[in-house]
Amino acid sequence: MRRALDRRVSAEAEGAAVAAAGLAAGAYAVSRSHSLGLGAAAVAPVGVRVGVDLVRIDRVTPRHAAAVLLPAEQEALAPEGAVDSALGWALKEAGAKAAGAPERLFPYGVIIERGPQGLGVRAVGRWFTAGWLTFGGVLCAWVREGGMPD
Repeated sequence: MRRALDRRVSAEAEGAAVAAAGLAAGAYAVSRSHSLGLGAAAVAPVGVRVGVDLVRIDRVTPRHAAAVLLPAEQEALAPEGAVDSALGWALKEAGAKAAGAPERLFPYGVIIERGPQGLGVRAVGRWFTAGWLTFGGVLCAWVREGGMPD
């Protein structure tokens, strides 16, 4: 029952994102995430890789983060304060989705870096610009191919 709700809200999020972006049906790439009855979607024109992830902030403890984040990644995330653990987890998940192999790439096939334009992730030889927002106790992170040059 809960899974069906999560899938429905992520499909609704996709529809809203496509409408907001003004993309034609079938002419976009999409990544969806769902958790806790909430849904999120990231869309981009066909050929541009995107990824999105939703996490409950208090669910990702510093111990969980230490298990998936390299020391340099922890350092890059430190300025984000109380959300650094959840943000690290979500960026790795979103990056793995965008790179096309979440089961294979999470966690160490995705590297979080801080560059001149802010945080991003590197996976499969590609750079993905990152963004995120929090609402209530939930963090939504997304990545989009492009941005900081190699």
